[in-house]
Amino acid sequence: MARAFNIRFPHMTVTSHAARKWLMGEALPTQEKLVALAEWLEVEPTWLRFGNASSSESSASVQKSGDRIESDIRLLSEPERKIIRAALDAVFSARQILK
Repeated sequence: MARAFNIRFPHMTVTSHAARKWLMGEALPTQEKLVALAEWLEVEPTWLRFGNASSSESSASVQKSGDRIESDIRLLSEPERKIIRAALDAVFSARQILK
């Protein structure tokens, strides 16, 4: 994600550690980066910042899903992780081409 963000917005680069913290809900991007992310993902910045979850149950479900993905990725070997990274890069590249 950090690599794709940095390609699209080279004037406000982020580290992979920062992007990971965003994805894990441990940190929030600055307003400028939040607006850039919203533009890239074609969503409203307000939705990206606050979402539309109407209950704590919905938030818990999203967190549980994220925890499972993270634990599954930890089980992969380094070559398998590279395959996943390549697949994600391909998806993000295809999105950019379709814009």
